[in-house]
Amino acid sequence: MRELQQRQWLLPAAKDKRRFGDIKNLIELFVRGYALKLRPACLLGRYRQQKRTPQEILNGFAQRLANLHGHWAVTGGMAARQLTQYLEPNTVTLFVDEQARLKLGEEPMLRDETGGNVTLLRLPDPTFIAEKAQGLWPLATPLLIYAELLQDGGQREIETAEMIYERFIETQVTHGK
Repeated sequence: MRELQQRQWLLPAAKDKRRFGDIKNLIELFVRGYALKLRPACLLGRYRQQKRTPQEILNGFAQRLANLHGHWAVTGGMAARQLTQYLEPNTVTLFVDEQARLKLGEEPMLRDETGGNVTLLRLPDPTFIAEKAQGLWPLATPLLIYAELLQDGGQREIETAEMIYERFIETQVTHGK
């Protein structure tokens, strides 16, 4: 909190409350922190799934997780595809809580850290899941999708991240939602 205040990212407001200052730089700080700290801490592993296309993989996961009381959300390329209809990724990245992870653990997947087509990330909190459904699967928040795309770092991923920033993040920042 002290660092946020020193850097003018968190400013005093009326009635002993606080407000965000330089939100754009705060988002950049979050993206760096996501890549350096949060994502590595959440990484459960990369796996090779028998199904070949990301669409097939996610449809199978959605069926398996349909009546689960746990939480899960698609992030990265497939979430961006759902939001923008622009990117055609070859992989699937999911945030999963413990219940969802255990349920997916029953799925025949081989651990493959270099060439896996499925990445599982631990879901630290249900607030990582977007409030409004945007399609077939639950999605992570636009900020997490944006950070994941920048983490991937390919040209198409960066272009798509910019689209998500403009359509979903910047509009929330400028309209205070």
